[in-house]
Amino acid sequence: MQRCMQPAESEYDREQRWRRDFREFNAAAIRHWYSWITAFFGCVILSILPFYGVEIPSVVVPVVGASGVVVGVFMAWRDQRKAVETGKSRIEELEREAARISLEHAAEIEKIKKPKFKVLCGDDHHTIGRSGFITRFALDTSTGHQTLFKEGIAFFGFKIVNLGATTAVNCRVSLARIERNGIVICHNSGALPLEARNRGDDLEFADIPHDVPQSVTICSILHETDEVCAGTGNLKWRHAPIGGLFNEHGDYIFHVDISADGVLTQHERFTFTWDGTWKTSMISHQLM
Repeated sequence: MQRCMQPAESEYDREQRWRRDFREFNAAAIRHWYSWITAFFGCVILSILPFYGVEIPSVVVPVVGASGVVVGVFMAWRDQRKAVETGKSRIEELEREAARISLEHAAEIEKIKKPKFKVLCGDDHHTIGRSGFITRFALDTSTGHQTLFKEGIAFFGFKIVNLGATTAVNCRVSLARIERNGIVICHNSGALPLEARNRGDDLEFADIPHDVPQSVTICSILHETDEVCAGTGNLKWRHAPIGGLFNEHGDYIFHVDISADGVLTQHERFTFTWDGTWKTSMISHQLM
């Protein structure tokens, strides 16, 4: 962790620091009063002993007194050194803790920024039976010519919301498989169409910004014939009939994969309840 540069210390600051250090050292030395007292009484006893006939070399008393001073000063120095080392250890510990918190904070920010998808499915989000029209050619039996006509259609699907702070790039939604009563009736169906925001052709890939819903169609049902059509495969035949997959009424489970660049694939499940008509059929999201 890089330390910040400290401003140059002024003469006044140096003098104040020296006075503070001197006071703290004197206080530490005084705290070891027992060494001073021991030396003092030792000198007193050694000074009295010659009066009782005990010969004491003249050098002993000064040595004992000096020893007390040396011991007291040494112990004061040791305390000060220990305090400095403890302070340094505490600072290093705080720096390590700050670095750890900084890394965790950076990881949390990265997690928030990374795209993450939320699925919206239900009437409140206009994802069930959204009405629209398709234009296609059909054979006019009276004239024998292809005639262009509009046909009503209901879209069944869901919406994706990117909860991340950054744009989900090259988002793709694919239908992995369809199940009926626990039996796979269709698998690897390909890409689901992403609705273009400019009402253009459907997209296989789309960039999804933060908090901007992206509509996805799983299947669609023609108004006139109640025929279930594909919402997968070649985007040019989005409304092609699926065939005999929905001959029986009941629940069909759609397994859907949502992916984007640098994002783990998200697996979702939807229940499509088919009762023979677009008006009352339903689709709902299953929590994994």
